[in-house]
Amino acid sequence: MTTPKFNQLKSEVTGEETLPKNAFLLMVVLSGEKSAPEKLVSLVEAGGGTSLPKEVGEHEWSERFYPMRLKRKGPSLIPAEAIVPIKNASKFLNSIEKQYDGRFAFEGTMVGKDHITMLGFLLTDERSKVFPLAYTASLAVMDTAQKLGGQYFTTGMYFTDQAERLFGAQRLRELWDYKQTVDPKGILNPGKVFPTSLDKKTPTKLLQSSMRAAKLGKSVLSKIGLSMAAGGGSTKRKDLPQDISEESFICVQCGYCRSKCTVFNGSPWESNSPRGKYYLLHEYLKGNIEFDTAMADRMFACTTCKNCDQVCQANIPIVDNRLTLRPVMKKRGLENTGLDFVRKNVLEHGNFWGLPNENRTKWLPADVTVKEKAKVAYWPGCWASLVTSNMPNNLVRILAKAGIDFTYLGEKETCCGLYLAAGGYYDDLSKLVKKNFNEFKRRGVETLLLSCPGCFATFHEFYPLLTKQMGLKWDIEVKHITVYLHQLLKEGKLPLDTRVPVTVTYHDSCHLGRWAGIYDEPRELLQAIPGVELREMAHSKENGLCCGLVCAFNSFEIVGAAGVRRVSEALETGADTLVTACAGCNSQFAATAAMMKANLKVKDLTDLLVEGMGLEAIDPSENISQFMSAAVEALKDSKTIQKAG
Repeated sequence: MTTPKFNQLKSEVTGEETLPKNAFLLMVVLSGEKSAPEKLVSLVEAGGGTSLPKEVGEHEWSERFYPMRLKRKGPSLIPAEAIVPIKNASKFLNSIEKQYDGRFAFEGTMVGKDHITMLGFLLTDERSKVFPLAYTASLAVMDTAQKLGGQYFTTGMYFTDQAERLFGAQRLRELWDYKQTVDPKGILNPGKVFPTSLDKKTPTKLLQSSMRAAKLGKSVLSKIGLSMAAGGGSTKRKDLPQDISEESFICVQCGYCRSKCTVFNGSPWESNSPRGKYYLLHEYLKGNIEFDTAMADRMFACTTCKNCDQVCQANIPIVDNRLTLRPVMKKRGLENTGLDFVRKNVLEHGNFWGLPNENRTKWLPADVTVKEKAKVAYWPGCWASLVTSNMPNNLVRILAKAGIDFTYLGEKETCCGLYLAAGGYYDDLSKLVKKNFNEFKRRGVETLLLSCPGCFATFHEFYPLLTKQMGLKWDIEVKHITVYLHQLLKEGKLPLDTRVPVTVTYHDSCHLGRWAGIYDEPRELLQAIPGVELREMAHSKENGLCCGLVCAFNSFEIVGAAGVRRVSEALETGADTLVTACAGCNSQFAATAAMMKANLKVKDLTDLLVEGMGLEAIDPSENISQFMSAAVEALKDSKTIQKAG
């Protein structure tokens, strides 16, 4: 059950118009039922209600673990939770409505047949100096529930004085005696659950005294606090982008992001998690800590996989904010030496590796014709051109077979600029964008095909924005090759008539998956190849795990942990081949599988496609081994530094 205020705030935050703004919303879940029984529908209608479409119910059910979406309207909120007899639920809501002028929003969940848990939210701003006064509104809500025959939801360490009411005197004593038996030194959850009358050594005695004081005059204090905080608050420091500053306070600190974070899973320190990073920014803005190299190092430690974005309670664009923060750190002289190393390679040699740029064309077959000008251009990218040369070699042969005229920049191809963006080097990035844009225009390019998901994300996300800032019109359609090849398949231009008897599992790269939502096309291409059996890993599509390679600028320990975890998942499927559509992921898994001595081949999607066309693919294994070793050597001392001036 949600109140009209809750529905209103949620609609404003999400932009969804499906929820009733001036009515209560009741969600009933029936196990095994495909539609609401007539008796239930009649009951709802008899009470003056209306049954909503099934799609609304399914959406709300999928959102059931995200009640704090509305915190974006805060940026802070005051929560309150209490259990209320269902017969007094309307009295409870009406009472709180009058006390706080309709500012509290509630979500209710049934507890048994005759009680409902009320979870309330009141939006405010913790940056206000009187925020602690406003917070006592939470106590007023729980007190109201108690007066109506309800109770506090739990004791924790704030409400140990409610323990006897919640457990009963005898049960509480039994629990205390048991704790003395199993935990005589009071190590487990010190200060929680038990009141000071039992726990004489509680470390939270002062807290209990403060809570008793807060309960005196709580309604008056909370109203004064809310009234004085109405104008909002401010932070001690105001030198971060406004969105990031706001969202540092909007972050709910729920921790959903931790289990999803590639960096945290590899090195489970709180400061490695998205939540931990927002807490650091939060404390910096309040003036409690400095934005030094240690803090900047944590901000750089992100693979940009966007796995955290999917579970954020407050719908914060976490990865976008991480990238937005990079040029801010650059202006402060805070740089990652590994990213600076790559920047110099790009500016001096035109590629990630710092090799002579003519090396990047060695993969091009002599019998494939490349046009000087064409509507379609192919961009392999640094990694595919120099490391996994099988990918571009395969792709241009497929294009030739399909009769597609295309142009390729050859030695004039430079870096897309991904790692310039990652390092915060936006002046360099803008110059590179303009150079590439002009070359595409000179060649008459209308559609740009890309092998590398990182290049694809860069052209798709950054180029339209930066060219617009320069007064240029970006009107080039950007396509990843999996989407373009899928289109050729549907048009009957991919002659897949050779059997390839392999069992494969497919890895969704982050930039192709969560960044672009491309999941079905590569799978349908694989399933179109005769003899290929596809098995999904435990984490696939939008839940796919990150390969971790981008964290090479911060920690090879994290890179290794991510690689081992993903290769292990691939092995669990029983597949003999792990298929990718990303040069970086391919290199990471090939190196990891070799290190693990795993009986698992790692191939690019185009390898199987050319085999399905009766052609042979290049084996890049030796090249991958050499380049991965070179990357480890080049980035082994990568760290965050403070540059003078």
